[in-house]
Amino acid sequence: MVKLKIDKSHKRRVRAVAEVSSKGRGRSLADLVERIERADASLAAEKELSSAAMRAGELVRAMRKDARFSQLQLADKLGVSQARISEIESGVGT
Repeated sequence: MVKLKIDKSHKRRVRAVAEVSSKGRGRSLADLVERIERADASLAAEKELSSAAMRAGELVRAMRKDARFSQLQLADKLGVSQARISEIESGVGT
């Protein structure tokens, strides 16, 4: 059985950069999508990829978490569905 330690402090959480195969440099998915947009805009459009939408979604997620809101709480305040908040945070849809 795995025990989890829960930190109940009110300190702001530090966001770690993912250490994928970029030798510790860490790159966001939005960076990759931006490179695709530059290389082949029609491919990005065809696959409905948008680095701007992804970056906006990351910002929305960070602000929501800083406010200590769940997706459902934010959705209720904005008058949209929780699924829509999830889409926005994922950079999906328009």
